[in-house]
Amino acid sequence: MSKKVKILGFLFGLFLVCLGGVYFYVSTVIKPELIKQKLIEVVESELPETKLEINEIDYSIFPTIKVNLKDFNLTLKKSGEKLFNVHEVNVSIPILAILTNGGNLEVNVSSPEMHYKQLSQKSDNWSLALKRKDKVDTNQTITSDSNNDSEKKDSSNSQSEDDGKFELPPLIKKSKINVRFDDIQLFYTPLKQKSSTVNISKFLVKDINLESTTAFEIASDINFNLSDSQMLKTSLLVIGQVDIPQFLKKKIIETSIKVDISKTSLTGLEFKIPNVKQNIKLKINPDGSIFADIKSSLDDLLDLKFNVDLKNKNVEVRDFSSSLHLNKVAGYLPPEMVEQLKQINFQGSVIQTKGSVQVNLEPMKINPNLKIEMTKPVLLENIMGQKFSNSLMVSLKGKNVVSEVKTEGFEGVIITKVSTEVDPLNQSFELDKLSPILVDIDGSNLRLRKVFIQKMLYGGKKGAGKAQEKSSGNNQAGSDNTTPAPIDNTPGEKISLPKITTNIKFNQFFIGDELFNLDAKILANKNKANSEFFNFGIGAGKGSVGFNTLIKDTKNIDSDFKVNLKNINFNSFGAFLPPMLGGVSGFFHGQIDGKVQLMSSGLRYNINSDVSAVKGAFKDLDLAQFIMPLIDKVDLLKGKVKKEDLILSDKFDTFAFKGNASEKRIKIEKLEFIGPPKTLEVKGKGKVSMKETDPSLVDLEYKDKTGQLTPHLKAVGKDTLPIRLIGNGFVILPDHNYTIDKLAGEFLKNQFKAKKKEAEAKLKAAAAKKKKELERKAKKAADKKKKELERKAKKAAKKEKKKLEDKAKKALKGLFK
Repeated sequence: MSKKVKILGFLFGLFLVCLGGVYFYVSTVIKPELIKQKLIEVVESELPETKLEINEIDYSIFPTIKVNLKDFNLTLKKSGEKLFNVHEVNVSIPILAILTNGGNLEVNVSSPEMHYKQLSQKSDNWSLALKRKDKVDTNQTITSDSNNDSEKKDSSNSQSEDDGKFELPPLIKKSKINVRFDDIQLFYTPLKQKSSTVNISKFLVKDINLESTTAFEIASDINFNLSDSQMLKTSLLVIGQVDIPQFLKKKIIETSIKVDISKTSLTGLEFKIPNVKQNIKLKINPDGSIFADIKSSLDDLLDLKFNVDLKNKNVEVRDFSSSLHLNKVAGYLPPEMVEQLKQINFQGSVIQTKGSVQVNLEPMKINPNLKIEMTKPVLLENIMGQKFSNSLMVSLKGKNVVSEVKTEGFEGVIITKVSTEVDPLNQSFELDKLSPILVDIDGSNLRLRKVFIQKMLYGGKKGAGKAQEKSSGNNQAGSDNTTPAPIDNTPGEKISLPKITTNIKFNQFFIGDELFNLDAKILANKNKANSEFFNFGIGAGKGSVGFNTLIKDTKNIDSDFKVNLKNINFNSFGAFLPPMLGGVSGFFHGQIDGKVQLMSSGLRYNINSDVSAVKGAFKDLDLAQFIMPLIDKVDLLKGKVKKEDLILSDKFDTFAFKGNASEKRIKIEKLEFIGPPKTLEVKGKGKVSMKETDPSLVDLEYKDKTGQLTPHLKAVGKDTLPIRLIGNGFVILPDHNYTIDKLAGEFLKNQFKAKKKEAEAKLKAAAAKKKKELERKAKKAADKKKKELERKAKKAAKKEKKKLEDKAKKALKGLFK
């Protein structure tokens, strides 16, 4: 046996003896109870307001150091409230493995609990536990710190000089540490609120070492009370790795992290919260600059990625890109909102956002450069029989925001452009405090067809002109068995708008077949809107609209308006009239004004119209279907005139209409239709219900100017033919009985007048004859009486004369004696 072998054998034996001695000393002198007592003394000395209880400590030191601690309970001394509890801690250090080829150090912590409770605005249970009895001399501390500044600089300098030269023994470098926490519970109790819990099922740091990356994993369930009635629940999984050797050698922190947030719910929230997945690559350089590469997704709803570069108090977000998949949005909305989206066809469209954002931290300044646009237009289908294609583009540069919506519909295009300024740092979220907004609306090649307008205003109901005649004089429309929609009685929200200026220009806009142009400027602010000017033209005609709108809340909007017409060819607006009036042409003058109210119960309006027209026609008005059946039903007129003998023209020389329209009915105060010379004249009044279940009645007077019907009407004592249209809603038909009763009544009235006149004539003749006879008899009696009186008078006179003569003679005799 060589001398070297003997020496090595001796040294190895000596090592075993020393190791055995150390083991014997430690195992006999250092008892577990002593370790427990010293640990309690140290903790309670550092935390004088706490009390520590340890149920059991056990250890072994060969060939592996193992330490086992059970039931570590830390509480507040006075109240006994829990601060920190651990069910069990196991530490395993393989000495021989580390000394030979490196080994794995294991630390396992089971069921730790930490309690945090806020006691007041400035105090909590841990600040109470950490309160020390001895006071720190702050002056001495400051002085000590200032005196050590140079030492710190020297140490930092020396450390910088030693950068890249830091080395550990190879045996230590090959060892790894695994730390595992199972079933961690964190209890958080805010002031005067319920406790919230964070359950971390697993917290694992694996392969902590100095030669390669270290991995870590956190899995937790969070139950957080936002208020007494609202709780946030979610599950969190964090998996990542960090390069410790690079940090020790180059002072660079480089890590990659994967975060999954799932099963998130919030009490009272009706819609689904998507799961979140994030992949983060982070690099922190020794100079403090930070670079991050972030990729995120919200299920299949949203994809997001960008780079962040932080350097010298400047943050730059580069290569920002997000994709919002619109066809997935419905899966995360409440049912009532999903119902409203059924008429939208997203066509797989994605809202993409691309660009960059620069942020200066001192002074704080944000400078975005972003562009948002749709990859495909979104279709709105079956909107009153129409389809609309909408696309969106938004540009955000600095404070300037410009959005553009392109709508293709009504056979043309409407481009709506909105411009404003937004300061993310100083901008208020209150509407009336937003910067002024400019809205430009340009329409071209648009066409509003009659079928759409009629459906919009009158629900597509057909008028009397297209209805078939019924045999009965009093016609009733079929009953409406549909259930009315429930009325939303919930109050609306108050609105206060910013200053909004809206410019509207429509070119090549056709209403029917007539070219229409529009130039308008509308102003809005707070809860009011009005037209500064609103002018339109149709051919050579002109018109203007003025309105004032008051927005009381989102479900209560009042608007007053006034429309003036001058030489407007109404061929374009015929589609806006009730179906019973049919198509209209002519040059109109007049005024239309009224009030429109948009309420939670629906649309209400009250519109007055006073218009007149010349040289036009009601193109769909077939007067023959009203008049000829009446003539055939009236015995007094039947067979007296033929249809071809009458000129029942739909053209007019003059027309006048005065009335009122509401959501319930149309009231006709004055209706005059005067056709070309020697044709016809119609006048009338009445009311037409807007509901197909409510009664309607219109009385008309038809005057024939051809001379064919007039003589026969005069034979029964009339100059005009009375017509009454009755029914429900717009389905109104002639009431034959009304016309018959009117004419029959007039005929009987005239017959009575004739008989009365004949009787009066006979009576007058008899009276004259009797008078004449009485006059003759009276004259005869008078003549006889006259003669008798004359005879008597003559006789008396003669006698009186004789007496006078005798007296005279007697007197004369006396004179002549």
